[in-house]
Amino acid sequence: MVKRIKCGQKTFGVDIDETMVLMDMFEKGIPDHIDQDSILWLTSKTGIKVPCLPHSRHINIVKQFAARDFTIVAWSAGGEEWAYKIVCALGLEDVFTYTISKFDWIMDDKPASEWLPEKNRIYRNPFNPLKDKEDEVDEVD
Repeated sequence: MVKRIKCGQKTFGVDIDETMVLMDMFEKGIPDHIDQDSILWLTSKTGIKVPCLPHSRHINIVKQFAARDFTIVAWSAGGEEWAYKIVCALGLEDVFTYTISKFDWIMDDKPASEWLPEKNRIYRNPFNPLKDKEDEVDEVD
């Protein structure tokens, strides 16, 4: 069944892994500066317990868009089920509208740079906040 988003409704797409939760930073064990109580331990499809650290700056940005009546879509290369699991673990079920698998391919008559202006793209570097722009989303069309 096709789910519809109304024409003219504002949408905001958000990646899950390394955007809403940090996971790669734990490859060599949990660093001492990480508060152990803030780690979400989630089980992957393969049954492995995965440490996930909520990325509070990104969570706040998503909440700002939701407060402005955007439809918020979460996706993950780990699949829709994983995206949903993270959204629920973060307690953001009322913020996100949809969870989907990350696209393997997209087809459009224009490159994303033409239809999605740079000012509407947010890239946050989870490992180096100095490379981030401002934390607040000031203007949303």
